[in-house]
Amino acid sequence: MRIFSRLSLIFVVVSIVMIPNVFALSKDKALAQFIKAGLAYKQDDYKEAISLYEEIIKGGLASGPLYYNLGNSYFKTGQLGKAIVNYERARQIIPRDGDLKSNYQYALSLRKPPLEESSNS
Repeated sequence: MRIFSRLSLIFVVVSIVMIPNVFALSKDKALAQFIKAGLAYKQDDYKEAISLYEEIIKGGLASGPLYYNLGNSYFKTGQLGKAIVNYERARQIIPRDGDLKSNYQYALSLRKPPLEESSNS
């Protein structure tokens, strides 16, 4: 019985270590998805673009252009908060990109100011 417990423990540990490798996208597949997402974006299919970009990220790969394009896709679907978050992620990687800076500043300018608390005193 102890041997079975040890083997079970080893199997669980090996499985946990191997899971990220099973789900990780290859760079070739990620590039193909990135291109496919770009085509979806150009065809105004922003939801498909978001899905493909998010799948690349879930696969363990990310880049400044990926976050930038994901931000643009979220912006086009009216999800301003998610657009800003992804522009900020892109800025961490490509801080000097002029288009990114412009889109980020524009998105920030569209944010609604927080509601002020009214005092009832």
